[in-house]
Amino acid sequence: MCAEGFNAMIRRNEATGILHGVRVAAGAPTISYLLFDDDCYLFFRATETEAEVLKRILKRYEAISGQVVNFNKSTISFSPNTAEQVRREICDKLEVKEVKTPGKYLGIPMHIGRNKVTEFAFLLERVEQKLQGWSNQTLSKAGKITLLKTSAQTVPNFWMNLMLIPKEICDKIEKRMNAFWWHSDSTGGGIKWMSWDRLCSAKEEGGLGFKKLKEFNVAMLAKQAWRLVNNVNPMVTKFMQARYFPDTDFLNASLGNNPSYLWRSILAAHDIIKQ
Repeated sequence: MCAEGFNAMIRRNEATGILHGVRVAAGAPTISYLLFDDDCYLFFRATETEAEVLKRILKRYEAISGQVVNFNKSTISFSPNTAEQVRREICDKLEVKEVKTPGKYLGIPMHIGRNKVTEFAFLLERVEQKLQGWSNQTLSKAGKITLLKTSAQTVPNFWMNLMLIPKEICDKIEKRMNAFWWHSDSTGGGIKWMSWDRLCSAKEEGGLGFKKLKEFNVAMLAKQAWRLVNNVNPMVTKFMQARYFPDTDFLNASLGNNPSYLWRSILAAHDIIKQ
């Protein structure tokens, strides 16, 4: 109830022209906030006036809900064309520190740099941690199959749902899992008597039914593309269409200029959706 009141205060100030959200492109809906559990992103114009209004709304929310905003853990990011003096004034007004990128939201990086392998290296580390934790246990082949399928292979699933994981990362994860399958650890030593591709074949074809991570990643992204085609989430579709294919539909969309990594990832499944 308190969160809904918070939303209503922002919407009311927007309606009177006191606060302004952001648009990703002409024709896209305006966004003022993103709320999820205890995470909150607020968007406004970089002016002292709007910062003051936002601070007043937050203070009122604190009084109503009994929840106090921890400004020491809160940060702010500005568009590149914001003057340095304005940045300092707004940071002082809101009592928050500036960061160059907003970090992660729901576990997804808000900014993906040029070196994609470095950005997604944490997935390889997480898989290796799991495999190392199992390496000291006495496991049967059936036990290893179960652990690999239900635990190790599922580590990247959340990120694969929205991001195209670099092939190098997928290959390294599969190499570690293959080493664990044939031996007691994931260091890569010893002989692998069958390639991972053959192990990924169906059981009736002589394999063990493991996933090929790269292909599975594209399949997950195809689901997101299919949601755009069928307008499953109208708000998301409006954003993507306004930014990337305003004059056509998804099936005829192109990469465009200065695309986000999210859009590049979804387009990896473009041919599958066309078929």
